[in-house]
Amino acid sequence: MDPRRIELNRRHSREMGVLFSTFLDAHPDVESEVDGAQLTAEQDAAWVAFSAQLLGRHQAERSALADVLEAELRGDDPRPGARRQESTADRPPLLAAEPRVRMLSGVTAPSPGTANPVPPNGPRASVILVIGGDGPAPLRPAWMLIGPALTALLGVYLLAVTFGPGASAMRMDMHLPDSAIPWSFVAYLLPALLAVPLGFLLGRRWPTALTLPAAVLLILGSLLTTLAPGSGSLLFGRAVTGVAAGVAWGVTAVLVAQLRAQRAWAMPLVAGAAVLALGFGAVVGALLTRGLTWRTPFLLAVPLEVVAVLATAVTGIVVLTRRPSGPVQPPAAPLV
Repeated sequence: MDPRRIELNRRHSREMGVLFSTFLDAHPDVESEVDGAQLTAEQDAAWVAFSAQLLGRHQAERSALADVLEAELRGDDPRPGARRQESTADRPPLLAAEPRVRMLSGVTAPSPGTANPVPPNGPRASVILVIGGDGPAPLRPAWMLIGPALTALLGVYLLAVTFGPGASAMRMDMHLPDSAIPWSFVAYLLPALLAVPLGFLLGRRWPTALTLPAAVLLILGSLLTTLAPGSGSLLFGRAVTGVAAGVAWGVTAVLVAQLRAQRAWAMPLVAGAAVLALGFGAVVGALLTRGLTWRTPFLLAVPLEVVAVLATAVTGIVVLTRRPSGPVQPPAAPLV
């Protein structure tokens, strides 16, 4: 096949992938690849109408290329092999980006004399919207937020319990100087801030694989802090807790960003819960420190952290069992 045909088919496939992701944004009722659903008849008709303009342009470009190749075979073209290089600036704004799309199967040509540019029963190109780069991320169900969000909120709580009387009681119990108090915050916040980008970047593709060990580390850090005999073990426990909290914060942020249609209510809900966790941690930490000991608020978080581990594991198992053998398959333009 002529290299120009191959390049044209590749570009058309990329453009169809971008258009289909936009179609998913405009039609949130279309289930994601996680749910393993195919397009219904109504959704397929909506997709045909949605993609008619792009398919028309693709057909015109294929016809123009066919004319050029035919002219070259006849020797009519004074410059064989010359062709216009289309820049991304010449394309519509929607198609200027270069998504990462993988074609898995061939497609058939449109049925002549029919309104539908793609035969209803013909094979279609499987378009996988690969995560990462500038390509669109896949849809994810909102309930996948349960485990990461709970872990992230517990991380906020564990930051706030050392506010007020908790820090003073910690210093007096371990006979630490006043200058050691800020280090308990630094030992928590610095690893947390460094771990947030890790959770955000890798959480796009492996949210459960990151959240599950983060929740386990949160339990370990809470127990190390609760049982700390000295300042060294205390700071180490706070650092472990900070790493776990930072990863959970990053994963939660990227899952909220991937919710698309549900993002409008999920983002303020998670942000409001984080503010409540911050205030709850400060109040509970002060009350338990005065009534019992500064170690009690950390020990109190352990049962909830176990719940976060179980919630993350269950949602991960559900996602694996519901994952289909193939991705959502949008209708695609026929190859030349």
